[in-house]
Amino acid sequence: MTLSSASPRDPGRVAAVFPPWWTPARAAGAATSAGDISGAGAVPFILILRGDPATLGARLRAAGALVLLDPDAAGVCAKTVLEPRP
Repeated sequence: MTLSSASPRDPGRVAAVFPPWWTPARAAGAATSAGDISGAGAVPFILILRGDPATLGARLRAAGALVLLDPDAAGVCAKTVLEPRP
């Protein structure tokens, strides 16, 4: 899988990868400043978010997210999902 194939298909629902050296509280705080947390990854610095498709990506990057992925393509990186799947 290439990185481009892991890009979010729905810009209103993404898996955001924050710096791994951040505390879980810092990652969660940064994430909630950009959107609504709807799940967590297998590690505390990967969070699944929902938000305004027009601004979510830019807000997450401004909050410190290193990479934005499609939650379904993230695989084991985002295995703990708290939201019902469509």
